[in-house]
Amino acid sequence: MTTVNTHEAKTQLSRLLERVEAGEEVIIARAGKPVAVLSRYVAQRAPIAPPGAMAGVGWMADDFDAPVEELFDALREAEVPNSVRRGGAISPSRKGGRR
Repeated sequence: MTTVNTHEAKTQLSRLLERVEAGEEVIIARAGKPVAVLSRYVAQRAPIAPPGAMAGVGWMADDFDAPVEELFDALREAEVPNSVRRGGAISPSRKGGRR
């Protein structure tokens, strides 16, 4: 392991990175006291859950895919202004505009 001061680390960063890529660790010190370790980055593989690993974790109602006719009935029964039914625009006075 090599120890360098902060000034040397700043000016020689490219060379230090080459040494780290070769597998060496470099200690960076300030006033002779170690403050950081420059080491090689190793990417971690995210574990892939096997099929069925989430079994029993969630909950789904037995009728989750049942028709929702009540919702459609409520939309059909909603009050729609006559002007909209005829395809016309709502007059400005009804929208709160000027007369």
